[in-house]
Amino acid sequence: MQREKEHAGWMREQTERSMATRSGRSNGDISSQVDPTLAPVFAPVEWQSGQTATITFPSLLKITANHFTIPLPFFTTKNLTTLTEMGSGLPMKQWRNPTSGAKEIVVDLDALAKTLKLAPADDPTEGLQHHEAVQALDNFYNFNVQRDPHGVEGLLYSDFWQKHCNFFISQPDSYDNYKHWKPVEKQLRLWRLIHNTAFSQTDYAQRYREAQMAKEMERKTELLIASAISGSRPPASGPSRSVPLTQLPRHQPFPTSGKDKKGSSCCLGCGALGHMVAQHPAGQPLRWARLDARSLFTPNTNRQICLGFNIYGTKKGQDRCKNCNHEHICSFCGSSTHYAFAWHRECTVVDPRPKSA
Repeated sequence: MQREKEHAGWMREQTERSMATRSGRSNGDISSQVDPTLAPVFAPVEWQSGQTATITFPSLLKITANHFTIPLPFFTTKNLTTLTEMGSGLPMKQWRNPTSGAKEIVVDLDALAKTLKLAPADDPTEGLQHHEAVQALDNFYNFNVQRDPHGVEGLLYSDFWQKHCNFFISQPDSYDNYKHWKPVEKQLRLWRLIHNTAFSQTDYAQRYREAQMAKEMERKTELLIASAISGSRPPASGPSRSVPLTQLPRHQPFPTSGKDKKGSSCCLGCGALGHMVAQHPAGQPLRWARLDARSLFTPNTNRQICLGFNIYGTKKGQDRCKNCNHEHICSFCGSSTHYAFAWHRECTVVDPRPKSA
């Protein structure tokens, strides 16, 4: 009998504590009515074998998104799981809302990016592989559905981001063309977040076609490099010349002697013999340009440099560089007065090939 009374008293006490917890949360005054040493009350969820963990978005991240643009890499499933595990340990900072003047607590995105070891902001693909980008775009869409005042039917967030994300994911060549469309996706995403631009199927299709053209130009450039290594020049695809090819000066950017197989190629990035720019050793410095995914870019403006021009000196609008939007400058020094394998006297790189007797 005594034990039953003690048990009934304990049950009554737990019920009062639970009611106090709910009351305190509803009134916004938890500290005065809830014992902070007690664990929170929750409803157990049945776990099923093979069940995928539900992606949760921290409330503080949603508040932060109202004032700052959150980079896409934050939304990979791996990083979102890390944020959930961090809980109240998320790096935070105080920020003054310019509209209301009130001070608010938001996520310190810079500190969090360092914790998650995200790629630099200028990385063309944001440090994401294709499958990671697809995953992050899907999570990013769901994140905005939860933020939309009108839910999944909302036009400001849900509808726009569904169209934006699906456009790139659903392309037939989405995987093969990923390196070229990902920078476009990032730019269009930022324009929406910063300038509130509307979705335009026509504009998106045009930008994607440009990415496809860039991929095709890269393919042709690789063929040019391969033909240069073999010691032959591919036939020009442009109009016929008024001067026979035999009377034109012929440049030989690479040594063709069979005695020096190691020196049969020259790098457009560092000017050294023995390897092509696509095979440039990781961690080894380049003369001027920046190497990314077997392509060269200007170090300051991140514009892609035309490799075909630097091999043969073909000018923009003629033959191999027709409709080419890449930079026609020397990959060794950045000058527009000459191409890399011209070995110009004003260039910072000297022809490494042995002088013939």
